[in-house]
Amino acid sequence: MDEFTNYFPWTPERLARIDDKQLEVLLAPGPGIPQDQSEPITNLAIKLNQLQGRPLKLNRFLGRQALLKWYKTKAYSIYNLESFFSCLEHRFKLAPDNEQKNGFNLIGYSRGTLGLGEDLRAMATLLRARGIPFSVYHIGHPSDSPEECVMPEESTELLFNTSVVFLNAIEAEKFLNLFQEYLPYLGYKVIIPPWELPEAPAQWESAFAEFDEVWCMSDFVAKAYEGLHNNLISVPPVVLSPSKSRHADKRQHRAFTFLYVFDAGSYLTRKNPEAVVKSFLQAFASSNESVRLVLKVSNWQINSQTKALESLIKLDSRISLITENYSSDEMNTLWDSCSCYVSLHRSEGFGRTIAEAACRGIPIVCTGWSGNVDITGQDYPLLVDYQLKAVEEGEYPHFSGQHWAEVDVNDGAAKLHWVFTNRNTSELATITAALQQRFETCFSLQSPGRRIESLYSAITKSKS
Repeated sequence: MDEFTNYFPWTPERLARIDDKQLEVLLAPGPGIPQDQSEPITNLAIKLNQLQGRPLKLNRFLGRQALLKWYKTKAYSIYNLESFFSCLEHRFKLAPDNEQKNGFNLIGYSRGTLGLGEDLRAMATLLRARGIPFSVYHIGHPSDSPEECVMPEESTELLFNTSVVFLNAIEAEKFLNLFQEYLPYLGYKVIIPPWELPEAPAQWESAFAEFDEVWCMSDFVAKAYEGLHNNLISVPPVVLSPSKSRHADKRQHRAFTFLYVFDAGSYLTRKNPEAVVKSFLQAFASSNESVRLVLKVSNWQINSQTKALESLIKLDSRISLITENYSSDEMNTLWDSCSCYVSLHRSEGFGRTIAEAACRGIPIVCTGWSGNVDITGQDYPLLVDYQLKAVEEGEYPHFSGQHWAEVDVNDGAAKLHWVFTNRNTSELATITAALQQRFETCFSLQSPGRRIESLYSAITKSKS
């Protein structure tokens, strides 16, 4: 099952690494499993379910029913089984029958509920709005939500002559190695790779060299990539405003809610939720104040370093931890309950959740360092003080010689308390309105600073 430990699309070359006997076993019905569903429950379905760490009970009808449903939806998406079976049935075809047209192939976690997936889908919305042709080439991810995130532009072929890859440098190198024989089909190659430390590893230069352009999501990222590529271009991510959102005054009819949304799979040391909890506990030591803190986390179960945070959370009943996967509607409801957003991270490449709070007109208390400063501006009054400290071994990949921000919990607590105390004042309203206006100017779909047409035009001319 080694070939099923990554989530890239299949090619005939990758399929050939599985011998015929093993394929025969994988595709056979599971031994001892009652076959009472609409199609056989195969060994492949069973083993993929086991790989996810949540094996279903197959001695029960409902368990078998749930497995088949999961296999036909989630597993097909996460493990790219459509391309697996197209290779198995000799239907694999990456290039269209006709010549590739001008436009973008967006390649990445198109159905994933993670930042890179959001970036891809938001770019698709921008291209759609600007009338620029594009297709979407799906790469699987454990967070895939095929029920919500499948787009009509998805294609198993690379229809256009420019490919924009939404992967970090490590995964991009794996993707290029896997598709080595098919690189000409990608055409003009662009990558938008995230990074969260002040310097990018020098060994990434070889991966970046395969691309014609590297688009940088923040000034922080652009500076980290200096010297690794000769064609770095600043292209801020698109952050989509919600279709519906309650006004700030309606949020005040319940307990004043501080919110932090983060991914435990992105290193708790970097996301630093403990500092958020400590600041809240210090700011609101009196239990008489009508406040609460909500931590909404994804991929909680895959992180083994959660005990310290769990112990802190148990100190105060006003702090709640949400670990369930939320739909987009459920997330919008959660955002609507938020009175103030908090992120006391040690570093962010961009800070998408901070941008999402800004677009909703929510006050934000956040670390005054790294990529999120593009969103707030350096003079935003609710940036939390910090000291730069060395990144220690085990805290983050490529830590040697790197530094990040250690926030001042005292200042974090003071700013949380100030926001609560001034929740109904014109001063806070003015700060929040200015931040929302900055977002509209720099990061919204309608932002006048969007350069996508000129970038598309330049690429098109270079290929003509």
